Amino acid sequence: MKAIRDWLYPKRIEIHQSFESISHEKKRFVNQGLRLSLQLFSEFKAANQQDYDLSINLQSGFVSQILSLPTINRYLLPMLTKTPKSEAQKGDLKIDFKLLFSSYYFDKVSAEESKSTAMGELMVETSKDERQMFIFANTFELLHCHLVRCMDAFQMYPVLQCLEVTVGHLSRSIFDMQRSSIDEYIMTLLLRNQLRSILEFETTSKLFGTIFGERVSLKT
Repeated sequence: MKAIRDWLYPKRIEIHQSFESISHEKKRFVNQGLRLSLQLFSEFKAANQQDYDLSINLQSGFVSQILSLPTINRYLLPMLTKTPKSEAQKGDLKIDFKLLFSSYYFDKVSAEESKSTAMGELMVETSKDERQMFIFANTFELLHCHLVRCMDAFQMYPVLQCLEVTVGHLSRSIFDMQRSSIDEYIMTLLLRNQLRSILEFETTSKLFGTIFGERVSLKT
């Protein structure tokens, strides 16, 4: 999974807000890399314990290496929502999202981080991980746009666990509209726009402003 990520990012995934302006060739490269990563774990059959461990690593790696990529849902969601007759669904991808997120949670989340999150401890800004921010945003968008339609509450529990352990990495600047400007860090803009497309952002900004102990601008 790391090799696929390195092949895609940053050379082949263009990171800017105008997705429509990205060339079809670059979009095709990203779709090819994404489809390969999905096939690696969705078609892998575990015949013994060693194979099972590899399967867990592949699925965990998809979340940590691929689902942490900025804008990756612009490519992933169409693969999941198009009709079986479409080009994107050739090969009939069968993805067990419950197992996918369970693998990530148990393989990558340390007991210390899990305990810290459960106790409601806030992380200092300097220790926050940008990859974890995008894992949260991409997982949350995936849940909102697709998984709620095809999973029951029990199946969604590992997805919620993943959100629980990554939400603490969100930077306060994402929710502070007072600081937003055209010169702002591109990753902050991408995360803010991604979450704004799902959430009622004025309420969310005030909520996170309270949590962070700061006054957040009410501008939308």
